[in-house]
Amino acid sequence: MSKCSGGIVINVATIALASCGGGGGGVNGSQQFTISGTASGLSGLGLVLQVTGAGSVAVTSDGPFQFPTAVPDGTAYTVSVHTQPTNPAQFCSVSDATASGIVAGANITNIAVACTAQPARFVYVVNSESDSICAYSINASTGALTAINGSPFAAADVPNSLTLHPSGKFAYTSNSGANTISEYSVDATSGALTPLSGSPIQVTPGSTIQEHVSTFAIDPSGKLAFLGNPNEPITVNPAEQPNNLNVYHVDTANGVLTPIAGSPLSTHSAFPAEVVVDPAGKFVYVLNSQLHAGIVGSSIASYRIDSDTATVTAVSSSPFGPFQALPRVFDLAPNGKFAVMASNHPGGLESLVVNGETGAVTTGDTTPMTAIVAVVDPSSKFVYLTDGMSVGGYRIDSTTGTFTQVGGTPISLSSSLTLEEMTVDPAGKFLYVTAQDRLYAFTINSSTGELTAVPGSPFVAPAGNLFTQRLAIDPSGRFAYMPALDSDKVYGWRIDRSTGALTAVAGSPFTAGLFAGEIVFLN
Repeated sequence: MSKCSGGIVINVATIALASCGGGGGGVNGSQQFTISGTASGLSGLGLVLQVTGAGSVAVTSDGPFQFPTAVPDGTAYTVSVHTQPTNPAQFCSVSDATASGIVAGANITNIAVACTAQPARFVYVVNSESDSICAYSINASTGALTAINGSPFAAADVPNSLTLHPSGKFAYTSNSGANTISEYSVDATSGALTPLSGSPIQVTPGSTIQEHVSTFAIDPSGKLAFLGNPNEPITVNPAEQPNNLNVYHVDTANGVLTPIAGSPLSTHSAFPAEVVVDPAGKFVYVLNSQLHAGIVGSSIASYRIDSDTATVTAVSSSPFGPFQALPRVFDLAPNGKFAVMASNHPGGLESLVVNGETGAVTTGDTTPMTAIVAVVDPSSKFVYLTDGMSVGGYRIDSTTGTFTQVGGTPISLSSSLTLEEMTVDPAGKFLYVTAQDRLYAFTINSSTGELTAVPGSPFVAPAGNLFTQRLAIDPSGRFAYMPALDSDKVYGWRIDRSTGALTAVAGSPFTAGLFAGEIVFLN
């Protein structure tokens, strides 16, 4: 078992001192200039900014602000947050690009302050080779990680996903090597994980084929949970497929999982690869990856769920399909109205229209650009994809699933490096694309979806490390983390909320387990 350590992080506050009186420094006392800027994303109360030599200002809403005291020409200034907003609590930061400088014969007007949700308090990293979960606390100012006492926490054989209960009180891993589910309670103060009595529990029936169990999914109410379990018989006859969708009732008081009556259910496939619950909590969708016994294409099994009565019922005409062969991703849009599925099909990315009243799934549109990976932005307006060498963008109609190409795309990035994964930050402002030893970054035009390269992009991985997974961004959009391939390291970056630029977090990289994979945040 590998150690997880965050080390000791020392934060050094740099205080900029402005000299008073007596000449020098090039300050011309006869000319006075103001310092001002713009705040964005502010919804809380009580934000106070301060600047060296020009006092402080209370900012009550989005938009322009100005410090009350003018300063002489030639004055060095540093703007910082004195008091964070509350009700609701937020975290505001000054863009690194505009936070400091020297007044040079003109008013300073470009101070950019971005406010977001509070950053996560804890981060968890699943280590499939070490059979463990590393847990860290996050420094809210710097993003540095410090290992939680007791970390790493043991999991069963080959954990492949970690899912947090909506209450934040419990956590679950699906374990592919043992066909089990590990159950934990989460300490609200420390973030430590404690196995529940009887954990891990065996998934039934026990799988007889070498395929990973699916991700573990929980409905928004926190009362029902789902896990797909690939199993035999492998046959072209849907009527002979095994019952392999495990459904559990979740005791919201203690986190214990209990199979509901009738579980497991039939997905009409030997290979339920991914399970997704819609945002409204009315349906659960299972991506069936049908790759054997002459079966071509994939299908979606759809079920209506009632969390109050703990009942799950197959939707009429389910499963839907077949859709494209060899699906690589099934991404349900945040608005729950459509999904996109990337595959090896020459038609590229396929959209699937989801009926929010009936749970039916129908084919929408395909892109002319081949897609190995795709991601939907938080507004559900845009979809971005890559064929491994270029990045494409499309506006999508939520009702019909029709794609319209975003201007300026596709953008060719590399003829030698393979583009691996894509991530959009929680605010929908930036797109990040991993490519072996580097991270490409783009700003997203909120109206058109057009992409513009972030200054300094691509950001190169230190020491020749390889990045092959999605960049994990904390809910505030201020910090990002990614494990390096074939190492026990997790790298961290600060995200400039104005520009999208990445700067290494102090103390990065942080020690994790072997084959560190999925990263999950807890507020």
